[in-house]
Amino acid sequence: MADVDVCICSRNDTFRLYGNHATGLNFADPKNLGFRYFVGFTPMKFFITLLTVFIVFVIFYIIFMHNLNVQNALADTSDINQYHNDQHIALPEEIQRKFDYFPDVGATSDVVFSSMISHIAFQNKGIKNIQVAQRAPADIKDEDGEIVLYKGEILHDDNGEILFEEKPMFDTDFANDLFTASFMPDERPEDISMRKYYDATEIPYNPGNKNRDKLKNKEKPYNTVADLINNDWEFPYYEPQRPGGAYLVDTAPVNTMVLAITRAGKGITTPVI
Repeated sequence: MADVDVCICSRNDTFRLYGNHATGLNFADPKNLGFRYFVGFTPMKFFITLLTVFIVFVIFYIIFMHNLNVQNALADTSDINQYHNDQHIALPEEIQRKFDYFPDVGATSDVVFSSMISHIAFQNKGIKNIQVAQRAPADIKDEDGEIVLYKGEILHDDNGEILFEEKPMFDTDFANDLFTASFMPDERPEDISMRKYYDATEIPYNPGNKNRDKLKNKEKPYNTVADLINNDWEFPYYEPQRPGGAYLVDTAPVNTMVLAITRAGKGITTPVI
């Protein structure tokens, strides 16, 4: 508590009050009770002034910003997602590095995708061979003329085991038929083929397991797409058709728009479209 000296003077019946010794103010002095006292500098006055200015600024800032947002409501686009370079047409090499891969037919993969983006045809360079079940080239009949095995059914040996033959992973004839079905010209006038078969050993997949959105292998990372195919893809014995290539797929939880004719199965709820 501050020390205050009080002196009672009986002659003038007045009080002489001396203020806080720390401030050195004498409140009995009339000039210390006037305007000069309020404009004089003290640490407390400085702090209170700053606090008052800050509070007033915050109040008026909120009011003015609200009015500004109301005036710009019809012209403001900050609530719309902006995608820079969204008009850029991605090159095939860009798509190959951005999206994941899933066999177009026959084989299976651990990749779980939500939407198909594009298709790519592969060479068999650096790709493992697979065991494919042998199938009857024509109807097989017994001595009585009864059909024992229809054309295309799996052949078995005398012990009931499935007969297999080794073939390349990708069926280039099937891939060529896909190009034809897509009306892709076989050759340009300058004899440059538009039906391109990519080398999977030259396409990066997930070097060093750095991409969290793609498959990983702790023992040996899938550095190239060929590594993914050789280690992840499996070909079941019951599949009649080998892959011709792969679908480039999106594994993110995206919305997919389906355009198809009537009775094309658009309303069927399936995990893969």
